[in-house]
Amino acid sequence: MPPYSPTYPVHSVPDSILPPLSPPASATLPQRGFWLAIGGVVALLVLAAGFFLHAQWTARQQAWHAELERHASAALADVNQRGNAYALFLANLRTSYALQAPPQDLRPLADALWRASPLSASAPQPTLELVEWPASPGDRILAQSRPEGLEYLAQLGAANGAAVGVRMLVPWSDLLRGTWSSALIDDVNVITDGDALPAAAAHLSLQWLDSHTLASSVQIADAPVRLAFSFATIPAQFWTSDTAAGLLLGSAGLALLIGLAALRRQKERLLVHHVQRSHDYAYKGWLRYFAFIHHPLLSAAELDAHTGRIINPSPRLTQLLGYSRETMTRLTLDALVHPSDLPRLREPETLASQAREYDYERVADVRLAHNLGHYVWVDVLKIRYAITPHAEADRPTLISREMVILLDQDRARKLQAQLQQRIQKSQQVFEQLPVGLCILDNQMRFTFMNDCFRQYSNLGDAALQTLDDWWHHVIASNSYRQKMAERWHQTVSGAIARDGILRPLELALHGKSPANQRFVELAGTVMEDQMVLTLVDLTPHKHAEEEIRRLAFYDATTQLPNRRLLLDRVQQAQVTSQQRHWQNALLTVGLAKLRNLRDERGAATASTVLLQTVERLRAVVPADQTIARTDTEEFAILLSGIDGDEDEAARVSQDIGSAVIAALRAPFQIDTHTLYLDVHTGVTTFTGREIDASELLRRAETALQQARQTQQQKPHFFDAEMQASASAESQLEENIRTAIAQGQFVLYLQPQVHDHTVVGAEVLLRWRHGDDTFVSPDRFISTAEQSNLILPLGNWVLMQACRQLAAWARHPHTQHLTLSVNVSPKQFKQESFVANVLHALAATGASPHRLILELTEGVLLEDIDQAIERMARLSAMGVGFSLDDFGTGYSSLSYLQRLPLSEVKIDRSFVRDLNTKPGDANIVRTIVSLGHSLGLRVVAEGIETPEQIDYLKSCGCLYWQGFFIGKPQPVEQFEAMLRAPVSAERPGAPSDDSPVE
Repeated sequence: MPPYSPTYPVHSVPDSILPPLSPPASATLPQRGFWLAIGGVVALLVLAAGFFLHAQWTARQQAWHAELERHASAALADVNQRGNAYALFLANLRTSYALQAPPQDLRPLADALWRASPLSASAPQPTLELVEWPASPGDRILAQSRPEGLEYLAQLGAANGAAVGVRMLVPWSDLLRGTWSSALIDDVNVITDGDALPAAAAHLSLQWLDSHTLASSVQIADAPVRLAFSFATIPAQFWTSDTAAGLLLGSAGLALLIGLAALRRQKERLLVHHVQRSHDYAYKGWLRYFAFIHHPLLSAAELDAHTGRIINPSPRLTQLLGYSRETMTRLTLDALVHPSDLPRLREPETLASQAREYDYERVADVRLAHNLGHYVWVDVLKIRYAITPHAEADRPTLISREMVILLDQDRARKLQAQLQQRIQKSQQVFEQLPVGLCILDNQMRFTFMNDCFRQYSNLGDAALQTLDDWWHHVIASNSYRQKMAERWHQTVSGAIARDGILRPLELALHGKSPANQRFVELAGTVMEDQMVLTLVDLTPHKHAEEEIRRLAFYDATTQLPNRRLLLDRVQQAQVTSQQRHWQNALLTVGLAKLRNLRDERGAATASTVLLQTVERLRAVVPADQTIARTDTEEFAILLSGIDGDEDEAARVSQDIGSAVIAALRAPFQIDTHTLYLDVHTGVTTFTGREIDASELLRRAETALQQARQTQQQKPHFFDAEMQASASAESQLEENIRTAIAQGQFVLYLQPQVHDHTVVGAEVLLRWRHGDDTFVSPDRFISTAEQSNLILPLGNWVLMQACRQLAAWARHPHTQHLTLSVNVSPKQFKQESFVANVLHALAATGASPHRLILELTEGVLLEDIDQAIERMARLSAMGVGFSLDDFGTGYSSLSYLQRLPLSEVKIDRSFVRDLNTKPGDANIVRTIVSLGHSLGLRVVAEGIETPEQIDYLKSCGCLYWQGFFIGKPQPVEQFEAMLRAPVSAERPGAPSDDSPVE
């Protein structure tokens, strides 16, 4: 056997790093003579057995072939019989076809003849096809061998002057169906190669193609059919017992001899295999180790176990530390390590491993000195043999060396530091967000949570790990928590299936106590490996909504239901009474002088009286009934669910109304003052839904008004006359609405002069009902005030006045004129009053310096701070304000100084009696002097005589307005009047068309 030699290049590895390899001493080669003798004996035995078996096999093969030829002949006879039977079937078909009239379809005749044929029981009916007969008529049936089967052709007759034949194709599988009756025949194949066997004559012919294949030929209807029979091998019974015994004995001896030789050969092969395997593994192991050490991306080297010197440093290691290979081999690992890290290097961490032959050690975060002077952070991994090397070893071996691997952590530490800085910056940004924010990983564990999130969740110092912990902490109710958590899971699933956006979910976080209840909106985004959640505090919005609801349905001072909520409860009482046949009553309670009390003694005193009034009402009204405040001086009491008839409802209303009057007429003790209020009540009873709730309240208010007019000291019930008056009032309100929609209102202007020169006009509203009919302002102004229709009317007047100012500004002789517009109390109290004025100015382009808004003292003094704020905003834009009916109210110098007024108007009641009442004349002189001292323009209205003008001149009042100057007139007439001068001698007379103030 040749010596073992590896097939890889040994010279590719430096000899200095490879230890010598020697085969084991037990690897010896066997003797050649032994194997030559064994080989000769085996050859003789095999040669003798071969001659013997050949003779026996020749005799047995001849007998076997004779038996097979007999079976093949029987099979050919069966094929011949079957093929002729198919030919007979076709001959019968042709004969039957000739005896009958040519049928349209050949199939019924063929089916009948096939059922009479003996082949129908063992073979399927062949396919028939009519074809043109190319040959001359004859009686023969032609047969032809095809690859797919045996084709039969027969001439049937003539049709339309052409010969007609029939074609029948019998598949080979049907023709050879009975040839497998012999157990010796394995397969029968049709020979399509014409050279394989000579053409057969009328007799059968046989020919052996090989020892197992017999070719044969048979003639069917003049067509030669060539078949190849495949037979089984020679069966065991053809061997004689002597032959078998001799072969068995010889085989046993030969097998024993071969077994002995094979056993020894196997031992030798195992020995050689072990030697080759040891050498192969050792050499390949060194090659892999060398490749590992010199990996271009791995910082590795060997260390001498005794001296610690670096051996075979990898290129990556030299690149990492900046030393050359030669320099590295002269250094030790301890010399490169930072002095502070040497103690940890001496006490490495031992890593658990199943390999007992090796020790795995690790030292994390070690600094190694770079050639340029700085230090590089690495993790040191050591691999050493656990077996102690022999002391007598005088050359380096694998056991005497340690493997060291350095994992570069310098870049990782820099990236970690940068990442940490970015995370800190991001967290600083997240902490400044005005919403709660948290980040969860893919296991729903919190990785970040800002202070807002903790505050909104009422976490305090609680440390939460997962989102489930958060649900349990912020929601105390198990049922509500389960419901919200289920909705949240559905939201998350939907977000994952769509775009990853979590739709907002409103939650009520109860925390551990009801005092910590907070309303929040939970939303967020689902990412690949984390989820970002935001928490928006909705508590202020919820409280604002609740406050808006409270303000919309409850009185701000008394906290009682307001007019809107009262009407809603009246409707509910109507529905309930209709279902249960109950009676209801609605009482209105009016407190006289309550508004004056606020003006005289301040809002605090009025509020105190109101609150005491509510306490007294609750003391006499059943707790299950409704008490509402419907106006400044009015309350309403809804008595619902009265069991009985209408008389019983009237009696209950009478009793409760009398108790209310008695309770509220008792003296009110406010500080050191004792107050008395006049109290009146109006009552209306109802049941069902025949009357609207607003109409019911209007009826009760109508009854209250009549009680005030008659000074009745007991509850006053609604009657028909009051209904007629209320209906007329309602009809007037509806007519006003129609007039607004149809544009029946027009503006009239009453001139204002300064020392006989027209400087402006006061805008007055007129209602032209029909062509020449005017409705008196005294009739519709109060109704408009009560029904709030004064708001659209006032805005319309303001817009028309601004349009007129804008039109006058385009002409030199009118651009200096001003317009004074009366503002109703309700209009001034609107939150949008300032915005409406500014919108009218901006929409029309009118100059705000030419617009003067006239206000009454009661409007200004009801809420002085709010009035000053609104007036100041408009005054800053140039709008002027006039104090109308000055001298009739409760104005004081302190209020006049605070209000941003531009003029005051002396009430006509003082001007009218200037010449007859010295007191009124003194009042006028005082008002003029006071106005001038405050820097205000003083306008006297209601001037009807020249004597009044003379007196006003003597007082220093040069601004006049009245019927003597000019009556209210349309805009066109006013503009025509401007062309005529106004003098003190100009006549003027009062008119029924009085101005609207």
